[in-house]
Amino acid sequence: MSDTAFWVEVTASCPENGELADIIRRLGGFRSRNALLDREETWKRSHSLLEGFRVSCERSQTLALKLVGARFDVGGDEHHLVRVEDDPGRIYKVTYGDAFGCYSRFTPHDPECTGRHFHASINEDPVYYLQRWMLINVVTRLASRFEGVLPPQPRLKLPRICISQPMFSVRNPSAKEVNASMQEIGFRKLCPEAFMHDATGILLTDAAPRNVRIQEGKPIPFDAIASLAPDQVSLWSRV
Repeated sequence: MSDTAFWVEVTASCPENGELADIIRRLGGFRSRNALLDREETWKRSHSLLEGFRVSCERSQTLALKLVGARFDVGGDEHHLVRVEDDPGRIYKVTYGDAFGCYSRFTPHDPECTGRHFHASINEDPVYYLQRWMLINVVTRLASRFEGVLPPQPRLKLPRICISQPMFSVRNPSAKEVNASMQEIGFRKLCPEAFMHDATGILLTDAAPRNVRIQEGKPIPFDAIASLAPDQVSLWSRV
């Protein structure tokens, strides 16, 4: 299946993905699985398009008012976590630090013999970031949804993206439980905390126990890094 046909199916899979896809189209369209991230061009495009979108988007204006006075807690390396009074069943995630979460940098060699071939790096491409949540929704039916765009942090330049997800009351699983549950839904382990779904090409990295919950026997990698596996990764994984 071509990338274009794949994203058409993903977009139609749930209402939340339809909204995310609409924002992606406004930002220039979907990224190919083999697209390289160009830091300078991505920065310029991200700043211009997101700032224009923030100013013109009524939903973003409503979001800004909704978060006035809310406490922003640091949630790992990627997000501020915010509780919203009129939406108590969800947690809001706001990007920070002139970045949109992380992407996984692939290294086929392992000179330090750690067993790891995917390393999280700062992502400056908002489209890659939004595609991540569309893929998480496909894997989990989690209903990660777009909430809006917020102004940059003081002294920084990039507007911030806010998504939200349902809150969980289940415990963190063990690494062994994550591995077993991912296999149950068709994901093949590539190396520690990295899995691939061969039928769709969906790659999940940073799927550590802290980023996964197991509910009714099924894994919910709510904060894993999801992408379409580049051809380089697909070929390497079969050697």
